Amino acid sequence: MQITAMNPKYMTEEEVPEEVKTREMSVIKEQIANEKKDVTAEVAEKMANGRLNKFFKEICLLDQEYIDDSKKNVKTFLEEKQDGSIKLYKIRSWRRNRKES
Repeated sequence: MQITAMNPKYMTEEEVPEEVKTREMSVIKEQIANEKKDVTAEVAEKMANGRLNKFFKEICLLDQEYIDDSKKNVKTFLEEKQDGSIKLYKIRSWRRNRKES
């Protein structure tokens, strides 16, 4: 249900290819520069890192907000369910099939 609703691309941040991280950071830095905010390079770097972390929360399954409880991410939800009340399966990968219109 989570995968269908949120369409993650990767399981964790560590699985995101370096070229994707680099490209996204480049786009973010360009956006910050175009906002014409008068900020120091240090502040701009912190802003860029914050936006990159938000990007990871959108594309990484375990970092995504859990759809049934927005106060938790998927990783937290799964850790809480390790008490045996629910049977968990290890997800190694997934593929989403889409019908072409």
